[in-house]
Amino acid sequence: GIVKLGNAFDDCTALESVSIPEGVVLIDGAFDGCTGLKEIIFPESLLYITGGFISCSSLTKLELPSKVLFVNEAFNNCENLSKLKYSESTTISETAFLKCPKLVIEKDYNVIFRLLGWTAIVAIMALAGYITFRLLTFMADNLSRENSKNKAAANKSK
Repeated sequence: GIVKLGNAFDDCTALESVSIPEGVVLIDGAFDGCTGLKEIIFPESLLYITGGFISCSSLTKLELPSKVLFVNEAFNNCENLSKLKYSESTTISETAFLKCPKLVIEKDYNVIFRLLGWTAIVAIMALAGYITFRLLTFMADNLSRENSKNKAAANKSK
């Protein structure tokens, strides 16, 4: 079977839907410039997308299979892409979705925990709590002193 899908369908502007066959593990440059492409059905076997869908301007949503490990420079210039669903085990490079102004990717905090480790997260949260506590204490002390000064000034003027 086909393991890698390369530049087979570049600039097929009339192509609206594609179902990539099971067994493909790498997509690299297969559908660049397919401006009419609206739907992509990925196989569960897919592991890497290192190109392949640049300037697919009719694409509005994507759902990547849970086994995908890495996405890089694959969906640049997909100007109408607005929804992306992917597994927390998928690494999305900074260059995977360049010039996709409508795309909103929700932050998955499990990924942050995995990258930094629980110890770092707990330390950051503790530090944030301590800083907040110190700031509130400082504000309360200043407010208390200000009230005392105002009361003393009011008593003097009587």
